[in-house]
Amino acid sequence: ARSYTTAVANRTRGGGCECSEYYSNCEIQFMNLANIHAIRKSFSALRSICWPIVDQPNWFSLLEGTRWLQNMSGLIHAAITVAAAVENHGRPVLVHCSDGWDRTPEIVSLAQLLMDPYYRTVEGFRVLVEREWLEFGHKFADRCGLMEDINERCPVFLQWLDCIHNIAKQFPCAFQLNSNYLVKLAQHTYSNMFGTFLGNNSRERADRNIATRTFSVWTILQSPQYINHLYSAQEQVLWPSCNIRDLQLWRELYLGVSTALDNLPAPQADLFASSNQDSNAKSPTPPFSDNDSASVSALQDSASASGCSRPIPLVLDPVDGLTPLRDHIQQRLSQMVLEHKSKESALERELHTTRLALLQQVCHQCSTTGAQERPDDDGSVCSTEVSWEAVEEQEVLPTLWVPDHAVSHCMGCHNQFWLGRRKHHCRSCGKVFCADCSPNTLPLPEEQLYEPVRVCADCYSAPTKETELDTTICKQALSKEAGVKTCKQAAGNTLLSPPSAHTHA
Repeated sequence: ARSYTTAVANRTRGGGCECSEYYSNCEIQFMNLANIHAIRKSFSALRSICWPIVDQPNWFSLLEGTRWLQNMSGLIHAAITVAAAVENHGRPVLVHCSDGWDRTPEIVSLAQLLMDPYYRTVEGFRVLVEREWLEFGHKFADRCGLMEDINERCPVFLQWLDCIHNIAKQFPCAFQLNSNYLVKLAQHTYSNMFGTFLGNNSRERADRNIATRTFSVWTILQSPQYINHLYSAQEQVLWPSCNIRDLQLWRELYLGVSTALDNLPAPQADLFASSNQDSNAKSPTPPFSDNDSASVSALQDSASASGCSRPIPLVLDPVDGLTPLRDHIQQRLSQMVLEHKSKESALERELHTTRLALLQQVCHQCSTTGAQERPDDDGSVCSTEVSWEAVEEQEVLPTLWVPDHAVSHCMGCHNQFWLGRRKHHCRSCGKVFCADCSPNTLPLPEEQLYEPVRVCADCYSAPTKETELDTTICKQALSKEAGVKTCKQAAGNTLLSPPSAHTHA
């Protein structure tokens, strides 16, 4: 990871240096990455040009002078070199630097992120950070400024997150996490509100019971607001561009306060003006009271007295109290997803209602056709051979299921159950069958099961027989009724017809 000059200088101080003659079968490459002191100086210069709100005509020249983008370009190039050696040439790669806990995890974790799409998911990204940074032994306490030694401070992890942000900009559909996820993770690396990044290694965190005494930052990062709605899971290796012209400044992080101020609600005067114009319109925020206005004025006065050049935002994140970040693209995508889900839910409800209406209509026809005895004109009743009282009594009784532990063989084919032959309950009779004896599905309105459920072969054929029986009964009743009417009509015609000649002979 270091440069050749640094390696030679380290040899003069009694340190180690790679000699090519000792590694005849290896290819030694120096990535020329800057050390922690150069990175700290570069980041300090970047903060100095990002903090003032006033416009600076030579701002881009000052940004170039910080060499922050140059350092990120070298880091991405080193990760691409490792990924190309492993993916294209199938060669093992050994990465190390002078100390081993700064540039080494940067290169290795970034290369894994490029090669394996699992680490570009929310779950995989957490696994990558915990393994290659926390468990590996990156000194977060020293690098984040929790200790007294200033020379140990360096935003190494922040530089790595910035590289991921630029790669995500080049591949907007390759990461499941969005930009707000990276911003929130970078903020809480230094906020000390969570115990995830406290301590220099796992031993220190275990000795101080950090896991039980503090909260984890991964809990709040599981919120749906940190999901990239453009994410498309694809098994491909990312080959980003490491040219400086293709890299961007992380505005959401370094200029986050001024960017978030553009999305604040309207001032109090504008709210009063809008309420006067339309009395029925609802203001986006409740109006300030006199006490609230006095408190805000006191905060602004204290900020101006302390020399703070930025106004204090009035809207804060309810979870961590930081300035909320708003990505208009992700907000619009979230709105589109919610609209699509609402339309889908409405269609599902409409389809379910239609199914219920059709099932009720079919059940009503099955129960009324042939079930009611049809009286004829004389008041006589067509008798049937089916007892409908038994059917009504059966409908009242619930289906009792046979317990799983009480059955060892299928109640249809009598084969013994085992790991490859599972038990399945028939939703109609409650008996236990194997999959071969219960392959059919059928809705059971009498059991309040309007969707098709698993039934055995006997119960599957029973509704068909009942329907055929109902149809037969109905036909018999109609034929008897027609026969009675025919007899009556014939009798009436006989009474009304004149007597024949041979009757009186």
